Amino acid sequence: MRATIFASLLFLVACADTQPLRVGAKGFAEQRVLSEIAIQLLKDDGWAVETPVPCGDTYACYGALQAGDIDLLIDYTGTGFVFQGEAG
Repeated sequence: MRATIFASLLFLVACADTQPLRVGAKGFAEQRVLSEIAIQLLKDDGWAVETPVPCGDTYACYGALQAGDIDLLIDYTGTGFVFQGEAG
């Protein structure tokens, strides 16, 4: 599982700067738990990471991601496909 998470986060290495990573979380328990797991794994590997950043619903979180207000968002494959117009 850990290898899968970090394989999907490799792009962060190219974007890394002196600012801590900001992990977005939607406003319900499962999202906060998943965000905290990602934060702990990143910290274990030496990344500077802020506590989960509440970003609202799916639309608000994707907006925050696109605006650069957060660097990482934990989301579900089905939600991502629907949001991107790939599923009906």
